[in-house]
Amino acid sequence: MWEKAQSDGKIDYAMQYYEIVKTLIHGVYFTWEKYEYERGWIDSIAEEGEDLLEYKMFQVGVVSRVNGLLQAMIHENLFDMFRNGHETNEMLIRIYSDLLSNMNSGAIKLDKYNLQSL
Repeated sequence: MWEKAQSDGKIDYAMQYYEIVKTLIHGVYFTWEKYEYERGWIDSIAEEGEDLLEYKMFQVGVVSRVNGLLQAMIHENLFDMFRNGHETNEMLIRIYSDLLSNMNSGAIKLDKYNLQSL
């Protein structure tokens, strides 16, 4: 993606896409933690040395954030440019739909920071 963006002169587009993908990754981290995969320790899936401050910020108002991600992915396949992009998008839709359902039903316990509005 970076090579294509550089050759097309669209570095700003690549940066925006990168930020969106990071937000999607934070949603996966949150799912991993709340569903307690590997005891909920995201260290096993986070990149080594990754600063998790952005992930902690993602958790504030997480219900609204996950709902926004889900709606964006339903309306546009963000992975369309990649091989198997449709499958990736569909899998994330299923993950976020299940997560949102479990948060709304109370099956996943949220704290006061998670419940703040954005």
